[in-house]
Amino acid sequence: MPHDMISLRRIRYLVAISLVLIVAFAVRLVDVQAVRAAGYANRADSELAKKSIILAPRGAITDINGVEFARSVISYRILVDQAIVDYPKKLASLAAPILDMKESELLPLLIGDRRYVVINKSVKPAVWRNLEESIDSYNAAIMETENGFSKRLSGFFAERIYAREYPEGELGAAVVGFVNQEGSGAAGLEYSMNSTLAGVNGEYTYSNAGGTIIPGTQKITAEERKGNTIHLTIDRDIQWIAQEAIMKAVKKARALSGTVIVMDPATGEIIAHATYPSFTPGKTQGVDPYRWKNPSVQEVYEPGSTGKVVTFAAAMEEGKVEPETVLTVPYKLKRSIKVFKDHDPHPVLRLTLAGA
Repeated sequence: MPHDMISLRRIRYLVAISLVLIVAFAVRLVDVQAVRAAGYANRADSELAKKSIILAPRGAITDINGVEFARSVISYRILVDQAIVDYPKKLASLAAPILDMKESELLPLLIGDRRYVVINKSVKPAVWRNLEESIDSYNAAIMETENGFSKRLSGFFAERIYAREYPEGELGAAVVGFVNQEGSGAAGLEYSMNSTLAGVNGEYTYSNAGGTIIPGTQKITAEERKGNTIHLTIDRDIQWIAQEAIMKAVKKARALSGTVIVMDPATGEIIAHATYPSFTPGKTQGVDPYRWKNPSVQEVYEPGSTGKVVTFAAAMEEGKVEPETVLTVPYKLKRSIKVFKDHDPHPVLRLTLAGA
């Protein structure tokens, strides 16, 4: 067979194979870009897309005039991504004074390969702003003097959270209560009305590349809802007077504790409710948990003469007595194995219901 015919046949084979490959690639390209395009796009989005929570602030607790006993304020949780910290010693030297930490305390937290390390659970916005600006200034100076992009400091980031503040301190602490580290009510109204005060967190999605949020990809999928504010009938000024009075009375009597309640007799509204000893909400570490209680509603006690109103009201409602009904009042009365006594000894008295 002539050599030219063999070469021509080989060329035809190569052309045929090339055409088959081109058609195969074309079919695959159409499949990827048209037929399955949406599926691949969704898969890529799902691999990049992340979800995060938008924290909702708790409602405030105020007195009758709107003075706040408890409120939520914006705060920041300071974190570090150890994987992108290239110069831990320099970063610790710069950041430690701003975060009110020792360099020896901060440095170990900057070294490693963990992507999420909590440095400070809650700082004021000014602290985070100061840290950001200090790092930016340092990096700008490095670029100007040494043109060293690789020497830039990085690693810190922050999450916006809400911190609970108690502007009035000990005033009304037993009534107001406080929240725990997770932000849920732990005592007082903060605990008993937690579901009312707590907000509903929102949610947003974003695209993530190498642990960094891609700018412009954030999208809110559920708005957060702030918690409800609770308006008390307590008057802050009268509360302060009551607090001072019960403190002096307890100290004068050398008693273990004391509680005073001031009520509006026309409406039954509580306008002051003070307990001593008290505590400062938000600073409960090392405080005896007994102080967290509100004795007037959480302890069992003998009501004394104040209980007469309830007893007499029930008896009158049932038609058993009238205001003029005469009662025999001994000094002491034994019931079962318990002997009940009046505060001061006295002979058997004959008193009307109204006079008792």
